[in-house]
Amino acid sequence: MSTKKHDLSVYISSTSNDLKRYRAELIDALEKMETRLVCMEKYVAASKSPIEQCLEDVSNCDIYVGIFGRCYGDIPEGYYKSFTELEYRKAIDLKIPTLIFTLDENVCLPDEYCGDAQDESRINELRSKLKLVTTCNFFTDPQDLAIKVMTAVGKYQRPPDGQQKEEQGL
Repeated sequence: MSTKKHDLSVYISSTSNDLKRYRAELIDALEKMETRLVCMEKYVAASKSPIEQCLEDVSNCDIYVGIFGRCYGDIPEGYYKSFTELEYRKAIDLKIPTLIFTLDENVCLPDEYCGDAQDESRINELRSKLKLVTTCNFFTDPQDLAIKVMTAVGKYQRPPDGQQKEEQGL
């Protein structure tokens, strides 16, 4: 969990290649808030497998931010679900607050980012399930995503020790 009472650790989960611009904008925005970001862009060489590292990081975060576009994503060896879906399920299992953001249906991504028919079927099924079990926000571009995530994460931030009492005149 987070080291300071007012710092939230936020895990950013998504596929990488198709949402690279979206992730970059979001990371830049969240770094300006008092959050501790945990995301693949900050990973360094380690002896753990990528999926072990990801699931451990989800376990140690205060908030899981899931970003779902048009790609289902890579499936780690020995698993039947993508990194992104496994990360989401880990957060759910641990009862970590999940904030889900899905790419608006009207937004087109270049064909190079669209997988095969099985990939499309799997991401559509996952997106449908997410819409049934959580209040999703839909985003249209990188800036829209950053604003919506910052707003949602901001609702979980706690003021530094003593600040709330001072502001209330206590």
